Amino acid sequence: MAIQQELGNRSNQARLWNGLGLVLSRQNDFVGAKQAFLQTLTICRELDDRPMIGTALGNLFMSEFDQGNYAAAKKYAQESLDVARQVGEQSGIALQLNDLALVLVAQGDGRGARPLFEQSVQISRKTGKKNDLGIALINLSDLYFYQGEVAAAESTAREAMQIFSQAGNELNASVALSRLGDIKVLQGDLPGARKDYEEVKATDEKLGDTRYLQGTYMALANLAIEETSFSDAEAHARHAVQGFKQAQQVANQAGAEVLLVGALLGQNKWDATKQTAEEARQLASKDGDQQTQIAASVAQAQVQAAWGKYADATSSLKKQVAEARKAGFVGLQFDARLALGETEIKGGDTSAATVELALLEQDAKAKGFVLVARKAAAAMKRH
Repeated sequence: MAIQQELGNRSNQARLWNGLGLVLSRQNDFVGAKQAFLQTLTICRELDDRPMIGTALGNLFMSEFDQGNYAAAKKYAQESLDVARQVGEQSGIALQLNDLALVLVAQGDGRGARPLFEQSVQISRKTGKKNDLGIALINLSDLYFYQGEVAAAESTAREAMQIFSQAGNELNASVALSRLGDIKVLQGDLPGARKDYEEVKATDEKLGDTRYLQGTYMALANLAIEETSFSDAEAHARHAVQGFKQAQQVANQAGAEVLLVGALLGQNKWDATKQTAEEARQLASKDGDQQTQIAASVAQAQVQAAWGKYADATSSLKKQVAEARKAGFVGLQFDARLALGETEIKGGDTSAATVELALLEQDAKAKGFVLVARKAAAAMKRH
């Protein structure tokens, strides 16, 4: 950088600032990364270097998105998309459609995000950019997963994993494998999911890349809760909470704390559970990610039920069921309905609980959510 400044080469300075921003992002220094990308953008605007303007805007999008600043992220993604269309850069168009869709999902508009993801996939197939295609497929798979289309989510994640494996991209292949593990959990194949997650964790550690490692700890925490290994779940969840806190990733930290609530509830650690649930709710409300907000509210309602506040918990859970249904988040809706049925049983309203749980078992089976269906059936038997 010093050499380029001495030479007065503004174009190379811009590229170096962009590279520095990428390094800082990998080190979870999002404030420093944002400043570096802004330097890139300023210089490129001076030079009217439109391709690099688009690159800088795309990187600024990711900095804002990772910190939960969705309004700013959406602005950068839209501007980057406009630039890509002006210069006719198809790969840039695909990437920015993907980014805009990510913002819509976070804001609870999965239906609006879907055509954007699908367009991103179609364009990437035409350009032949394998990495772009794989990323778009993973995000589309996630959306299918949230919307309860299990078969589509699985086939899309498998295609992404195959693409990354053939390209020798171990890190992103492991991300796709993690998604397959998530699908196995909801299908009730816990041993299969553990095998996938352990393989993903080994890859993350081998490559020394921490960007996805905390997410792997979250997956392991969720799995341990399903296996009733609550102390293990607590350890994994705390690891993820700390990692996301250091990275200032508010939504992910809130999601990890939701899992920590489940682990603490399983161990009857009431005071710690109450405090963690409130922290998760506050973090989720700051971030604006609707899925995280619903999950945090469900967790807090479960804590209320554990403390005997059944009326408050029931009222909150009914609201979260409605929110999840409106947004089209099928898995979250099922989780909230299960918590509602279990809370109604604890509160003595067994007739309402029986109806709710019977319908949930039927709906979950129809969607392929085997684990939720089993839990609903077990809850009915217990009362």
